[in-house]
Amino acid sequence: MALEGILNILKPPGMTSHDVVSFARRALNERKIGHGGTLDPQAAGVLPVFLGPATRLADYLAGGYKAYYGEMRLGLETDTQDAWGQVTARLPVPALTEAAIRAATLALTGDIRQEAPAYSAVKIGGESLHRLARRGQPQVGLYRSVWVGQWDILGYTAETIRFQIVCGSGTYVRMLCRDLGRLLGSGGVMTFLLRTAVGPFALADSLTLEDVAERQAEIRGGGGGLAPKELALWGLPQVRTAAAEARRLRQGQTVWLPDEAFQPAATAVPGQPPGLGEKRRANPAPGQSPQAAVSQDGGLTAQPPQAGAGRGVGATGQPPQAGAGQGGGATGQSPQTPPGIRVAALDEAGRLAALGLWYPGFGARRGQGRLKPEKVFGD
Repeated sequence: MALEGILNILKPPGMTSHDVVSFARRALNERKIGHGGTLDPQAAGVLPVFLGPATRLADYLAGGYKAYYGEMRLGLETDTQDAWGQVTARLPVPALTEAAIRAATLALTGDIRQEAPAYSAVKIGGESLHRLARRGQPQVGLYRSVWVGQWDILGYTAETIRFQIVCGSGTYVRMLCRDLGRLLGSGGVMTFLLRTAVGPFALADSLTLEDVAERQAEIRGGGGGLAPKELALWGLPQVRTAAAEARRLRQGQTVWLPDEAFQPAATAVPGQPPGLGEKRRANPAPGQSPQAAVSQDGGLTAQPPQAGAGRGVGATGQPPQAGAGQGGGATGQSPQTPPGIRVAALDEAGRLAALGLWYPGFGARRGQGRLKPEKVFGD
């Protein structure tokens, strides 16, 4: 039986995400394996690991929502924006108030421009920034668009803040800690980070590395905590198809279906931690942040963020509308065809048949939709 699915693994601190993948590869004797979203070595928490053909879907999950619990210290800055880097500045800490902290988080909520950390996997010219930094060529002042949905301030002392946060793909929490500290007039570094959810995968359901080693036979048999690959598409609208339409889609053919087959994306994240509220947007396309497509260098620019660039209302940012694909016209559609909606097409058994674009019908085709497959999957 071919191994296929997703493991929700608890990455321990001190290991890289690649280390976890290497461990799973050896434990399960599976060569085709990858993960759905890098965690910094000192961070811990949810790391979805994709096995076999499911690796084709890793970017769909990695590009979605993530939730974190974090702690930060005020009064200093480091070259890595966390407690493990070289100290670059020490600053006095003004007296803190809850109102001041919440006001500062509002400026870091919604669509914001975030500086890419010099020590990160972000690439410029095809090379990771951390490699350049370790060669003595740190790249600073490069910004890209990220989305921060919600901050929950859990507590604070004279020099520390504890928080929970929901954010989108490409967001560096340690940079948020630095920027929050600067807004409070003191600088700041991240001292602890735990990822509590990636899409529907929650910390409470994660497997330790010991669990993976002990359950390898069960996992290889399709159990032991192995989730179906379709769970990676939790944030995409779905189109349910009968056997005949699913077969045509798997052959790469476009099909027309009744509007009733289209099901909007779920409005809540099953893996959300308590108190983090409801998120209301579908996952973007692979490689996209929740607010915009990025360039091959990750959307990096030398443009600094505008003052008050965050767009939060209260403590929650309003996410932008779900991304859409491109598509040309077809018989039964408007002369000005709207962009297609990226969807997951499932067969009668709930198995993935194809990923594609859904175009609502027009005129004689009103009440129907055209589904054009982009990636097809066997049954």
